[in-house]
Amino acid sequence: VPAMGVYMSEIVAERPDEAIDLAYRMWEAGSGNGASFLANQYAEGWEGQAPDRVRAAAFGFIAGQLAIQRIHENPYQGDLRPYQEFLEFIRSQRRDRMLGLGVAEFNEAYELARTLLEENPNCCF
Repeated sequence: VPAMGVYMSEIVAERPDEAIDLAYRMWEAGSGNGASFLANQYAEGWEGQAPDRVRAAAFGFIAGQLAIQRIHENPYQGDLRPYQEFLEFIRSQRRDRMLGLGVAEFNEAYELARTLLEENPNCCF
């Protein structure tokens, strides 16, 4: 799946609809990488699509929770600093996305994340 992320990042500038479609298919297959890519793309927008802070926050929340869960389920026995730094990065990115939302947008993002999780039989919790 990481190779897909590289592929999507390379084509997003030239064929954004193809990259977004691929990310949705990855998400529908249960991939946190698909959710992460969608969060980033919705935060930035792409040709023909303005940024969507609510969708960015919803997918970002999901991607962050999946990454945190994956790390906690697979404890590493070596140097924990890289993992701690990664967890802090995830938390700060999620915090930054959420801080930009008003109360109504925050509630909408939360409900959207919940709906996305409930409607995806291949994901995750």
